[in-house]
Amino acid sequence: LLLGALAFQYVGGLAPCPLCILQRWPHGVAIAIGLVLLAWQRRWLALLEFETERYEEAVSQLQTLLDDPTFPGPWRALTNLGWAEYRLGRMDDAYRHLALAVDYRPQHWPARFNLGILEAERGNRAAAIQHFQQVLQQNPGPLAEAEVRFRLAEQLESSGDRQGARRQLTTASDLQPSGPWSRRSAEYLKTLQ
Repeated sequence: LLLGALAFQYVGGLAPCPLCILQRWPHGVAIAIGLVLLAWQRRWLALLEFETERYEEAVSQLQTLLDDPTFPGPWRALTNLGWAEYRLGRMDDAYRHLALAVDYRPQHWPARFNLGILEAERGNRAAAIQHFQQVLQQNPGPLAEAEVRFRLAEQLESSGDRQGARRQLTTASDLQPSGPWSRRSAEYLKTLQ
């Protein structure tokens, strides 16, 4: 309807009446809302694929989101894309997308946390430790913090810093005593006594 009105005005040379101009605003708003909802629909579909561990499909959906210049928050899509690629064993692509997410938004701790996991798996202890420590500086919340501290403790212990590992595990086990990472931390701590 709006395109027709604009065509009559600019192609046909017919001047719109004041009421016609006023009626264009709701149509323009409806179009804008529709475009936003379309972008969000893609995001939710990508999230659904991701959460159901359909990583190949998630990669496709997340790439579509990243190709859309109007998509808000590309660092989130990059983080999820990096994790999906990590789960698919595409370590170089995972690293590239996670690093790009951190470049976009350095305070987006999930991207940095996933980079720490990737670096740990690659055997880059120093880089993994640095990423985990930076995540802790951002206060990710008790559940995430317990996992970060557990993973940090693994890296500290494997690099010979058993005392540092014990400190991290003690703090992690106290954060959410009933949480899975707190329980794992408490069990791991027993092996370091």
